[in-house]
Amino acid sequence: MRVAILCIVLLASANAMTLMEKYPLNFSTKRSIMTLMAQVDEKIKAGGPYDAITRILDEFEQGIQDEQTKHNELHAENQASCAEEISFRQNAVREAEGAIKEATVTLEGCESQLNRAKADLRASENQLANTRQSLGILERERIEQHEIFQKDQIAYDALINGIAEALQIVEELRSGSASFVQMTKHTNKLMLSAAQTRSVAGLTSIMSTLVQVQSAGNADAMWSDLTGRFEQFREETIAKKQASLDLEAEQVAHYNTVKARLTATIQKLTVQIENLQAEIAELKKCITIQAGLLSSAQAKLTRNAALLKSANNLCQRDIESYEQQTAARRDELELLVAIKHKVHERYAQIDNEHGTIDRASMSGEEIQNSYENASAYDHQTFQG
Repeated sequence: MRVAILCIVLLASANAMTLMEKYPLNFSTKRSIMTLMAQVDEKIKAGGPYDAITRILDEFEQGIQDEQTKHNELHAENQASCAEEISFRQNAVREAEGAIKEATVTLEGCESQLNRAKADLRASENQLANTRQSLGILERERIEQHEIFQKDQIAYDALINGIAEALQIVEELRSGSASFVQMTKHTNKLMLSAAQTRSVAGLTSIMSTLVQVQSAGNADAMWSDLTGRFEQFREETIAKKQASLDLEAEQVAHYNTVKARLTATIQKLTVQIENLQAEIAELKKCITIQAGLLSSAQAKLTRNAALLKSANNLCQRDIESYEQQTAARRDELELLVAIKHKVHERYAQIDNEHGTIDRASMSGEEIQNSYENASAYDHQTFQG
């Protein structure tokens, strides 16, 4: 008997040590194979009934089954939580990736538009400066033209008046009440006015005729010719004065047209520059906002990617732990079946030797049930 019990204890101890090495679990607060062996050994030594021993073994088996049931429930809850957490983190990663893509596209667009707006602003500022310069040149030219016009008008008026006086002197010379010296002095004055009006050539021919009249004496034909030349010169001067007036009118009209166009261009460019400056300010805000969104999205991606990896690792460790502990319980049941078999063999041996065993309490059905429990566990009746 002691040899049989020793074999059972050794078998149980060996299997228990193997389990501890394969699955380093701590069941010290729940159950112990070694304690179970001690109880069985004690019952056998005391000559206890077979059903008392099987009750201990059944309770031990029920403890394994109850623990596995609770572990199944906890594992199912953990896996549901894992699936929920992983799905949540995957969605967060996708959202972050989408936000990064959107912020990047928008940021690049704002930067591109900012460069374009800055180039347009530089071009508009240069065009505005050139237009203002052109307007300044136009205004200075108009001032110069008007000054020339005023001087010409004064000179034309002086020349016309001087011609009228010269005609008067011609009549006086013809009547003998004036001298050629007086005429010479007057023509010198006319020469100054003619020079201002660019009419010296017309006066030069008159002076030549005057010299001829002075040499020819009192010849009516010469006097008529001289008078005619002065009158023609006056008509030409009047015509030049009118041409000067017409030119001034044309120049004023041209000035007003060009000034209006340049002024409108300046106003348009000024508004355009203001709009571009406002656009640049908005684009800078866009860049700042999108850069912030991009940074936030990148941080969200990094954070959720790390949390997703951690969740995957944690859930995988839970699966591995569940499988290890389930396998450990399966091995416990296998060991328990072996122990029950040895106990049955021992009591059968005692029965053969002494004929005192209660067969009703150690029927083959009980032994078969023990095997079936282990087989059911192996076939995952308790879903592991």
